[in-house]
Amino acid sequence: VRERNFRFLTVLARVVEQEPGVRVVLKPKASAEWMVHAGFLSQEPFRSLLAPGMREGRIILLDPSAGEGCSAQYLIRAAEVVVSSGQYVAFGSVWAEALLLGKPSYVFAPTEFRRGPVVSELFDRWLFDDEAALVACIRRTLGGASDHAPDGRLQQLLDPFHDGRAIDRLRDAVLALGAE
Repeated sequence: VRERNFRFLTVLARVVEQEPGVRVVLKPKASAEWMVHAGFLSQEPFRSLLAPGMREGRIILLDPSAGEGCSAQYLIRAAEVVVSSGQYVAFGSVWAEALLLGKPSYVFAPTEFRRGPVVSELFDRWLFDDEAALVACIRRTLGGASDHAPDGRLQQLLDPFHDGRAIDRLRDAVLALGAE
């Protein structure tokens, strides 16, 4: 997981370096275990990787333990592009929610998910396991030359009832998991 986090953050640092107008907001999972989820960001090699962008104010790390935070929904609405990282799953609710809201959304996902029957078809368009390919995709999207909208098959996967309520069902499912 540590290597994957470093690779993901390398992607974000490259985009900030190559795209002068880009600002990245890092929102690790907000929980009582902040240090478990994001404490590594203050350690090497992560600190050195993020330091230039943070000094320029172009990489912002939200630390809920310091009272800094906001909802994923707010960040999705404010973002031009949403990029998340799957650690134990191929993708999370942030990716799906952003797509359903019409936002370009991509995931840096573990390579082992390429072998999954449905997920494998999402690679190289929405899910990436190669840093250079993800950076290129983000840059194309920022330049207005990318097709990020869900195709019919992905739309069926995300909104099987075609009623536009997929986000509500997704949120309900996530809240139900948290209540257990």
